Amino acid sequence: MADAGTKQAKDRSRRRRARQDSARTAREPAAAKAVRPAWTGPAPIELPTVNSITARAGRQRLVLFVAITLVVFGVVMVGSASSGELLIKGQPQWGLLIKQGLFGMIGLTLMWFAMRVPLELVRRLAMPVVWASVALIAITMVPGLGHQVNGASRWINFGFFQLQPSEPLKIGVLAMLADHLSRIQPPLHWMRDLVRSPGGVALGLAGAVVALQKDLGSGLVLGSTTLVLYMLAGTRWSVLWRTIGPGVALVVLSILTEEYRRERFLAFLDPWAHPQAGGYQLVQALIAIGSGGPFGVGLGHSVQKITFLPEAHTDMIFAIIVEELGVFGVIFVIGAFAVLATVGARIAMRAKTRFSALLAAGITAMVVGQAAINIAGVTGGMPLTGIPLPLVSYGGSSMLITLIALGLLANIATERRSARTFVLAPPASLSDGAHDDDTDFHDGDEPSNDYLIDDEATSEHHGARSASGAGAGGGRRNGRSPRTRARGR
Repeated sequence: MADAGTKQAKDRSRRRRARQDSARTAREPAAAKAVRPAWTGPAPIELPTVNSITARAGRQRLVLFVAITLVVFGVVMVGSASSGELLIKGQPQWGLLIKQGLFGMIGLTLMWFAMRVPLELVRRLAMPVVWASVALIAITMVPGLGHQVNGASRWINFGFFQLQPSEPLKIGVLAMLADHLSRIQPPLHWMRDLVRSPGGVALGLAGAVVALQKDLGSGLVLGSTTLVLYMLAGTRWSVLWRTIGPGVALVVLSILTEEYRRERFLAFLDPWAHPQAGGYQLVQALIAIGSGGPFGVGLGHSVQKITFLPEAHTDMIFAIIVEELGVFGVIFVIGAFAVLATVGARIAMRAKTRFSALLAAGITAMVVGQAAINIAGVTGGMPLTGIPLPLVSYGGSSMLITLIALGLLANIATERRSARTFVLAPPASLSDGAHDDDTDFHDGDEPSNDYLIDDEATSEHHGARSASGAGAGGGRRNGRSPRTRARGR
C-alpha cells in the first residue's frame, strides 16, 4: 500500500509539473519561442581560408595581367598604325611607339600605387579631383591656354604632354557617386532625390563637357556611367527613365547643332552615300576591316594606315588591328575586354563595402563601355564619337587614367568582404509597388530624407533586421508588412 501511495504521489507531481510547463509555454510569446535556438556550442571564428585568399589574389593578378597585355599590345599597334604616316612626313618612324611605351610605363607605375592606396583616401579625394578637373576644363576655354585639335579645344599643352581634363573628371565622378550612394539606403523613390544628389551634379557636368568642349563621347561616358551606378544602387526604374529622356534629348540637340556631328550621323545611316565627305572615315575603316580576312595582311603591312584612314593610330586603331591581324586580332581584343568585364563584375559582387562595390562596378562599366562604344563606331554599329579604345589607342591622358582606374579595381579585389555587408541593390519598380524593407508609405506620403547611413551602419542594420525577421515572425509574413496586409484586406 505504501508503494502504491508513493507511486500515485509521483504521478500527481509529474502531471502538476506538466500542467505548469504547458501554462508557462502558452503565456510565452510566439516570438520568444521562435528565437530560442538550441545551443550547439560556441560560434566558430571565421578565418580567411587559403582558397579565399588565393581567389582574391587571383582576381587582382588577372586584372593586372589584362592591363599589361593590352598596354603592350597597344604600344605595338600604335607603332604599326603610325609608322607609315610618320615616314611620309619625314619624322622618326617609331616616334609614337616610343612615346606610347613611355606612357605605358608611367601608367603601370601609377597602377601599382593605386593598388596599394587606402580606399578611404580615394573616397576623400573624390570631390577635390572633380573640382580640379572642372577648373582645368575651364582653362581649356581660355584662348592661348587650351590646345585645339580638329577645331575642338579639349587639351592643355604642357609641351611634352597634352592633358585632357575630361579623363580625370571621369574617375573623380565615379568615386564621388560611389561615396554618395554608399551612404544612402536604396532605393531612391523620387526624381528630386536624384536631381539634388551628386548624380545631378555628374549629369550636369556631362552636359557641360558636351556643350563647352564639343566632346560628345566623354559626355556619353559620364552620363551612362552615372545611370549605371544609380541603377545598381537600387534607384526606381521610373526615376531612371525620366532621367534618360532629357539625356537623349541633349544628345539629339548636340547632333543637330554641330555640322560635323550631323555628317557623322548621316554617314552612320548610309556611309556609302557620302564616301568622299562625311562618310569618308567610316568607309575607309570598313575597307580596312574587309581587307583583313581571317588571318590579316600581317603586322605592319596595312595599306589603309598610310594615307587613306584618318586617325588610324587613335580612334580608328581597331580597323588597323582587324586589317593586319584578321579575326585573331578581333578575338584577342574583344576577349581581353570580356575577361575584364567578367572579373570586374566578380570583384564588385564580392567587395568588402558598398563603396568598394559601386566603385568597382563603375570602373568596369566605364572601361568596358568605352571599348564597346569605340568598336561599335569603327564597325558602323553606331555613329563615331571620338572615344578611344582603352589602353590600345594612342593617348597619354586616357592611358594614365585607365590604368589608375584598373589599379583601384585590383585594389578592391584583395579586400575581404564582411559576412553581412550589403553591397548592391536591384532596381526598384514603381509599378510593382516595391519599397525598401524598412520604409512603408501610406498613399500620398512622401519618404523622408533621413536615410543617410554609412557602410557599417548598413551592415548592422541589415543583419539586425534579418535576425528580428527570422525570430519575431509577426512583423512580416510572406514578405508583407502588417500595414500592407491591412490594406490588402
